[in-house]
Amino acid sequence: MAQTSVSEIGMQPKIANYTSFSPSPSPIISSELDLKTQEAFKSHPEYGINPYNTQCSDCIELIDRRTDSSRYFIKNGSNGSNFFVQKGFAPLHFKNTNNQLISIDARLKPHPFTANKYYAPNQQMPTSYNSINGNTSILLSQFELIFNKNNKVYHVINNSENIIFGNGNLASTTIGEDGAKTTGIWQGIDRTILFDRGSVKTNYILNASPNLPNSLGWLAFEDEITLPIGYKIFKDTLEGGVYTPEGYWNGELIIINMSNGLEVGRIGNPLVYDSNEQKASSHLTAYRIKYSGNTYFLQVMVKASWLMDINTSYPVTVDPLISGTNTWSAGNIGFKNYNPGNGFAGIHPHGV
Repeated sequence: MAQTSVSEIGMQPKIANYTSFSPSPSPIISSELDLKTQEAFKSHPEYGINPYNTQCSDCIELIDRRTDSSRYFIKNGSNGSNFFVQKGFAPLHFKNTNNQLISIDARLKPHPFTANKYYAPNQQMPTSYNSINGNTSILLSQFELIFNKNNKVYHVINNSENIIFGNGNLASTTIGEDGAKTTGIWQGIDRTILFDRGSVKTNYILNASPNLPNSLGWLAFEDEITLPIGYKIFKDTLEGGVYTPEGYWNGELIIINMSNGLEVGRIGNPLVYDSNEQKASSHLTAYRIKYSGNTYFLQVMVKASWLMDINTSYPVTVDPLISGTNTWSAGNIGFKNYNPGNGFAGIHPHGV
């Protein structure tokens, strides 16, 4: 009798790997797999290789039965009478240039030709990390979005900023398939960068209360993002968000293609939490953006009064997320054309 087990793939918490990479698997072609697979699929690059997140053991995938969001496995030696179906809430595969369904794999691996580059090519929007300068990127269909560039830390009070730390020290960085961890990127501050499908999450971890002259204003982590001509960053007023009393934006940001009004990328509302909190908070954070031409200086800010409060328990984590906008997700949740109005995000640097 056939046995079916259905697994819904969702977000599952795990310990991030910042130190090592999984070896590339070799195909195992059994006589059973050869018999059960259509001839046209035997040239598939993943024929005989189970995806890394396969949830059955002693099984092999019949690759000709793949769909965008499902996989079909048979138990070894069962002649197909025992099988296992793996399904995902989101697509498990994307089509390559040969129109083959390839497993989505957001894990980093060393680039075969470029030293000091780590990348995750098997997804709709490939991501990468540069270990020389700490830059990260998401390859959108329109352009490569590069960020985590020229990071700095400021103390901001009423649009007046004083630099606390210049470009970070990457000397104590380890890299693994889930991302990169830098210990002491600035004094008392660590940074982790986590990679997922078409997205990059950068965490700033403050190990102690910052040494600021007072508790006024905000502690700001600055990133530099340059967009191609014809693209701009807007405040996503359609999805909520509010202005702080100083006029900063507490909400999400979106990257818009001005030629058609479509969203191509999204910068999530930053979260912050201390070591005692089970749930992250966004009401203590905001965005402040300066720009010069098409270069944006994006500051993720946290209220200094909360950071210096004796009741705040360290370490504290500041947690922004940058992602591309998938065509499949846009179809699922109904993205529509964005009509740029007063949501343009930016303060000219000379007017800070």
